[in-house]
Amino acid sequence: MRRVAWLLGIVLAGCAAPPSVFPQLEQPLSDARVLELLAARTALPGYAGVVSMDYEDPEVQGSLEAVVNWRPEHLRVTAFKGLVVTDYDVFDLLLVPAGYALRYLDDAREDALVRGTLAEFTESRPRQAGFYWVGEALLLPGRTVGEAEVRRPDDERLEVAGTLSSGARVVFELEPATLEVHRARIEVPGERRAIELRYADYVREGEAFLPRATTLEDPSFQVRVDFALDEGEPTAEFADYVFDLDDVGRE
Repeated sequence: MRRVAWLLGIVLAGCAAPPSVFPQLEQPLSDARVLELLAARTALPGYAGVVSMDYEDPEVQGSLEAVVNWRPEHLRVTAFKGLVVTDYDVFDLLLVPAGYALRYLDDAREDALVRGTLAEFTESRPRQAGFYWVGEALLLPGRTVGEAEVRRPDDERLEVAGTLSSGARVVFELEPATLEVHRARIEVPGERRAIELRYADYVREGEAFLPRATTLEDPSFQVRVDFALDEGEPTAEFADYVFDLDDVGRE
């Protein structure tokens, strides 16, 4: 019986969750201290990485690899079936303050290219617009622009409410002892539409904490995307073409 218990202990230990990369914080934390720590943890100038994506909506399902480049108010996602030279682009999406550009394969497997303002993008492509509305929250849970508000619904819960660069309102749910962000709810302006993000498996990059597993769910359009961060690094240096609208579709 002792041997069975010993073996069971080994099995359970092997199944245990990996230790958190978040340090325990000295309590209690004032609201100002919560916001100060979140600002420090999300103060990246930019990020370049490779992610795996499992995408599903009523019309499209598939697994993709994607190169993601982000800096404040700029996002480029270039998705491939596989990161090898012979594979084709599945889509190349660039969102910047000046507008958007999207290259994709149409139903005839021909290259298609569309451009326009961000308002035109969110109106004409509401399913893909989730990328725009969640913005920096996809990579940097807890980051907001302008003033943010700390909420304490009860002793076990901590929330931070604010605004994203897209103009969407966001509420982040945090672990009070570490400020690890578990979940975010993003409310799309002018619509009865909420997008949910769930975060797990964080990695530490200097003062920043980045989720290696993120799930986006947009019930209004039955969209679900699972992101896995394969590799990447914070950076402030990008080639000029990366966020150039004219580069999308350029051979």
